Amino acid sequence: QGEIHFRNIKVKEIAPKKKSPTDLCQNNDFPAWTKTGGGPVGKGWSIEDGVIIRDGLLPGSINSKAEYKNFDLRFEWKISEGGNSGIKYRAHNSLGLEYQILDDQKHPDGKLPSHRAASLYDLFPAPENKPINPAGQWNTGRIVAQGNHIEHWLNGKKILDIEYGSDEWNAAFAASKYA
Repeated sequence: QGEIHFRNIKVKEIAPKKKSPTDLCQNNDFPAWTKTGGGPVGKGWSIEDGVIIRDGLLPGSINSKAEYKNFDLRFEWKISEGGNSGIKYRAHNSLGLEYQILDDQKHPDGKLPSHRAASLYDLFPAPENKPINPAGQWNTGRIVAQGNHIEHWLNGKKILDIEYGSDEWNAAFAASKYA
């Protein structure tokens, strides 16, 4: 829902001797992306001056063509007023972990702590005092996933630090819509 903008999307695999990050937003087209389920990126998505834009009028997700198991993903995002989006990772088809992107103030999901911006959607809420800029302004995000360790960052501050499969994880999962 709503318009979403992404820019400076760079992913670096966490591995010995890995080179510089891969820029997923280069050349003002979609060579690194596919629509969910395969095929070229469809209507509703564009890249202008290195910024990926989903206009919000048509539903649809895109995926990186390459798969990353252990990674450090850094990006900038801006959501429209009342908007809702996210970045899914370690996904299988349309299911996966999600860094939530939301206008916490104007979207109805803002009432649910685990659905607010920078949360691990429906599992772990971002803290109330997170350093977020309002809808229409740029924020920086970061997802670190290495083995069972997961971190979510917002505007330079680590706000979630979770171990997949821990007692805390299992309790959150059991209480979520995924159980």
